[in-house]
Amino acid sequence: MPRLFSCTLLAVLFSSTLVFAEELAAPPIVPQWGAEFGGGAVDDGRVWSLSDLIDLAATHNIETRVAWEKAKQAAAGLGIAQSTFKPHIAAAVLAGFQHVSFPLPQTVLTPKGYFTADIGAVAPMLTLKWLLLDGGQRQASVNIAQQRMVAAQVGFTGQHQKLVFEVIRHYHSLNSLRAKIKIFEAAESQSQLLLAATLARKKSGMATKPDVLQAQQQLAQSHYQLTEVRAAESELYLRFLDVVGLAPSSQLNIAAEQPEIQSELFLQSIDILVKQALEHRPDLKMREAELNARTEEIEQARAEERPKLGLSVNAGYTSNSIGIEESKTLRTTQPQYGIMLSLDVPIFDGGYGHSKVTLAQSRRQEAQYELKQARDQAVREVWKTHNALKVAMNKRAAALAFKTAASAAYQAVFDSYRYGVASLIQVTNAHTDLIRAQASDEESIGLVQTASAALALATSLLDVPPAEKFIQ
Repeated sequence: MPRLFSCTLLAVLFSSTLVFAEELAAPPIVPQWGAEFGGGAVDDGRVWSLSDLIDLAATHNIETRVAWEKAKQAAAGLGIAQSTFKPHIAAAVLAGFQHVSFPLPQTVLTPKGYFTADIGAVAPMLTLKWLLLDGGQRQASVNIAQQRMVAAQVGFTGQHQKLVFEVIRHYHSLNSLRAKIKIFEAAESQSQLLLAATLARKKSGMATKPDVLQAQQQLAQSHYQLTEVRAAESELYLRFLDVVGLAPSSQLNIAAEQPEIQSELFLQSIDILVKQALEHRPDLKMREAELNARTEEIEQARAEERPKLGLSVNAGYTSNSIGIEESKTLRTTQPQYGIMLSLDVPIFDGGYGHSKVTLAQSRRQEAQYELKQARDQAVREVWKTHNALKVAMNKRAAALAFKTAASAAYQAVFDSYRYGVASLIQVTNAHTDLIRAQASDEESIGLVQTASAALALATSLLDVPPAEKFIQ
């Protein structure tokens, strides 16, 4: 009958545990990251478009991987917090043997003056511990873990957006420099033509030695500018590989695309853009989640001062054996079980609980100030990037006009020089202006694209590939 009672009690407790567990939200299932990442070299000869480069960076960039691991850790933390609602069941086996001796007066029956005994015991035991009531402390822990998981997930999104922006920024800067290389290569060729024309004019007596020296200087200057821009392109390319997360030995054949300039963001009202940023920016959502977590910390601290009710159940068997001298060994096996309720009521803690609540309230106030600061900073960034896009578009329009005028002026001056009408100084000045105009035109394209991406990042409207593309 005692054995039947213990088994029935365990069955009831276990079934109620299952029913209670089903009511709890299961911890989120976090998918595993897919491809290998970090430090790999790429040299496959393919042409990499901007979208391909963004996908490549999302797969290889270490910082994005770190943000993803933090999201996984936060999800695991939520599972840990939820597990405290469930009973903990453990199985244990205690086994032992002891040889003892007891002194006795020497008699005919006990000539040694002592007798020995061998004692053995085996006790398998199943223990269940369940915290039934805790004043809301565990629920507060679950709520905190949920908010930290939200913060980690939006943090991953924010890191992903920043990575995409860095790829876009470096991509356009790199293409701008490579376009400049072509401009300065053409400028060097044009300087060679100018030198050849000057030498021909000198032979015919229409130019002097200083004119030749000046043409040679123009050629040397064009060569120096070409060398300088090539060095800048090489340095920027290595930084771009670092952003993507590839080894410096990688050889990427980057497509020289010139995407159409998008101005939809610039055409939108600044108030709409600010509202979009305040509602959707990942960094603000992180701050909001942290503020919610700090609010739950106050409830968690208060719950520590409330009574706690716990249940402890154990059931098992104890098998004992004892043998005295040469006599027959005695054995017994009996069930062992017990149930206990524990009530813990804090009475006096020396001000520990009050101090903990005060600390939690101060931490919440700190998070509130940080959220306000982040929101103000977000508004400033929207205004700043919106103005930067406006300036970049104005520069683009001015650069186009400058390029058109400089090209026409140089062609006219150069033709005049060949016919002996214009001077060499006029030609070199027009040539310098043309190079500057062409370089400004290429720079303006990259400026507009980068400024547009910066505004999209500031308003959380930057298109990023879904994480599912890189997660198995």
